[in-house]
Amino acid sequence: MKNLFVFLFVLTVILYPFPSYPDSAKVLQGVLNIDTASESDFMMLPGIGKITAHRIIKFRDDNEGFKNLQELTRVEGVSQKMFISFKDHLTLTGKSDLKLLIDINSASKEALLTLPRVSKEKAEAIINYRKKHEGFTRIEDLLLIKEIDKKEYDQIKEFVIIQPLRKKK
Repeated sequence: MKNLFVFLFVLTVILYPFPSYPDSAKVLQGVLNIDTASESDFMMLPGIGKITAHRIIKFRDDNEGFKNLQELTRVEGVSQKMFISFKDHLTLTGKSDLKLLIDINSASKEALLTLPRVSKEKAEAIINYRKKHEGFTRIEDLLLIKEIDKKEYDQIKEFVIIQPLRKKK
């Protein structure tokens, strides 16, 4: 059942990307081995869609793998600026453990709705709690929201992160 929620969450992120807004709520954690990653793995990287992910795989297959990380910029659709934005999450060795997390201190209602078991009412409750308490300090603070029970919290917690709340200028 847990794997089903993970699959549905990843599928939702791929099919319904978050809207662009200044304080992006999407946060990458971990690394992606570009020599073993799948198309859907590449699509977790900001700016990489299905077509570019397919091109990356084709480039990798045609060239018998990547010699270095920078080589990724030779793929059509991967700009230098884009590469710089996610290069710290790339590797050529080891296992991939890259995850796309949602920062509940900056997420829009639309971004929160992509989390498992989060309804419109729950997303609004998360935003209201964030405003009232000037942000979340711990993921466990989600349990202080009456609309979120322990079972829902257990399903949400692995997909969220707490980043310091940015003060508006």
